Amino acid sequence: MSVFQQYPFLVLFFGWTLAENDLVEFQGKIQCGGVLSEPNKALPIEINANETCTWYIEKDVDQNIRLIFSYFQFNPLSTCDRENILIYDGPSTNSSFLGRICNTHESVPVYESSSNALTFRLSTDSTAFKRTFFAFYYFISPESATIENCGGKLHSPVGSFTSPNYPKSHPPFAYCVWHIQTEANTRINLTFSDMFLEMDEKCRFDFVAIYDGATTNSGLIKQVCGLVKPTFVSSSNFMTIVLSTDYANSYRGFSARYTSISIPTQQPNTSLTCSSDMITVILSKSYLDSLGYNANDLVLNDPACRPNAVNPVMFSFPFNSCGTMKESQNHTITYTNTITASPAGDVITRQKHVEITVKCIMENNSTVEVMYITEKDLTQNTSALGRYNLSMSFYESDSFSHPILDSPYYVDLNQTLYAQISLHSSDANLLVFVDTCFASPNSDFGSPNYDLVRSGFCCSRIS
Repeated sequence: MSVFQQYPFLVLFFGWTLAENDLVEFQGKIQCGGVLSEPNKALPIEINANETCTWYIEKDVDQNIRLIFSYFQFNPLSTCDRENILIYDGPSTNSSFLGRICNTHESVPVYESSSNALTFRLSTDSTAFKRTFFAFYYFISPESATIENCGGKLHSPVGSFTSPNYPKSHPPFAYCVWHIQTEANTRINLTFSDMFLEMDEKCRFDFVAIYDGATTNSGLIKQVCGLVKPTFVSSSNFMTIVLSTDYANSYRGFSARYTSISIPTQQPNTSLTCSSDMITVILSKSYLDSLGYNANDLVLNDPACRPNAVNPVMFSFPFNSCGTMKESQNHTITYTNTITASPAGDVITRQKHVEITVKCIMENNSTVEVMYITEKDLTQNTSALGRYNLSMSFYESDSFSHPILDSPYYVDLNQTLYAQISLHSSDANLLVFVDTCFASPNSDFGSPNYDLVRSGFCCSRIS
């Protein structure tokens, strides 16, 4: 009987030992900033409040650099403008901007330089909180980046794929991307029947990342590693899977299979609602997936305005905010804003340029909503109707301090009663004009009735 047959647990124990040895190597955290010239290097980073650290990666070789942030933990309450990582395609912060990572980032960030130099700068705000990050980089060339069975496009309703060399050890420095697209009105069920990657609680070294959409810009479902057999279901007919490996501890990788699941009804791509003071736009996640975008790629006229929700993607903002433009004409007021898709720093080769223009056309007694979406030469329109949000209250004195809440409310003959009409809108420049108002002794407002206001003028007095 062989040793492995007699003591099968030795294989698993050996794998754990290698992972632990790797962790020991990373106990010494790297300094805040500096020049990195090794062919490949792991970067365990710990940083405190009010720090800015800049690292420069450069080596005298005719190769590009791949930089992967496999784990990052910012201050949970930080904002992207105050705490972030900025990546530049060159030897300084004056080089071309590649991208930004911050607290709202929904992927495993991966950047590739166009030359043998790359720079990234990490900045933190004043909150007392220890931030931890793990990144690694390596130099790549077209020859070394070509790995057989590493990634591809899968379009059939059922399919399977494996990591390179499976069931033998996967190669080092592999970065493989599989794009799955099934028929419209379906979801994707993905099952890993086998997985053996380097074991780490945070999956910092070798990992598989599963994205709920057509690209790695789509929302991250989960990042997995070790000995697991997980199952995932997409929210649309797109899913993206990434395998990333470092330089050490190669195991057999994974084997996966997917099937498509029919969706009985498909939610509309877009919807627009105009209330008396708010514009609300909803975009289905499957629609954005089909264009290769996600919520983080979308901005309004004012780029500081971000989506209120991500699945589905929803923008909800007052008329007087987010760069909304106002135009008055005849008896209507039109509020217009535009949602544009603009991924920060990523190289886009196949995505359409998308502009979603939303219009709320406010009439004196109704609202018309118009939205058209521009994708290259394609225009899509939707419209709906609504009304202003008005309220009417009665008062016994002209101080208008205590509204009458009784219903019905009885008044004496010749008693003066004060009425207040209010428009509830975020546009402070609007005024309410009472055109017509009449009273009747009958609950159905039938005859007889008495004009109190007609065409804006006082008409009669009830006695």
